[in-house]
Amino acid sequence: MTAVAAAGSLVWVTLTLPAHPHLFNSFILMSSSPIPLDRQARIRPSRQRSRTLRVAAALLCVALTLIACTDVVAPLPQAGAPDVLEFSIGGYGAGGRGISLRGDTVMMWRTPPVWTPNMVIDSVRVVPTPEAWRAFWLATNHAGVNQWRAQYDAPGIADGLGWNVRIVAGGRQINSFGSNAYPDRSGRKHEGEITNEFQVFVTALGDLVGQRVWF
Repeated sequence: MTAVAAAGSLVWVTLTLPAHPHLFNSFILMSSSPIPLDRQARIRPSRQRSRTLRVAAALLCVALTLIACTDVVAPLPQAGAPDVLEFSIGGYGAGGRGISLRGDTVMMWRTPPVWTPNMVIDSVRVVPTPEAWRAFWLATNHAGVNQWRAQYDAPGIADGLGWNVRIVAGGRQINSFGSNAYPDRSGRKHEGEITNEFQVFVTALGDLVGQRVWF
């Protein structure tokens, strides 16, 4: 976790501590405490080590304080189109649905349960209004999408339903996918149980194009 080294009158401490369950911030802190030359020769090695440990402890407190102040999940936007919006959902024998943003146009595609090469894919294209984007972000924030983890799996369930979502907006990037497991507002996993929050988000995607995506 930490490496401490004393070099002359400089003490370097490198700390790598988690600022979020999926993000890691590295803090490199330096404290300079000059010691008069006429005293350096009189300081014993044990006192040098003690001084180094005290400085390291102080810097650790500073790092923890910084983490406490920065360990905040920034909210998603409240209006406008994102930079990237991609979503897909489907399962064995149920076909698939997908949402993708191309410029200012949201496209939804649908595939039947049995798909073969060269089969025509049904699709819908819509340019959402500013009001539609505000409604989408309101539902997305209500669903807690900014808290969703990268992966939600239920290893004990075969076949079933798989999904994937990617959003890039407002300096945030969310990549999350699941197989027979779904997140709630706080990002917790629910195996085999489609949460209300997940349904709210998928419904909001459908509202952008005026078509039901899945639920």
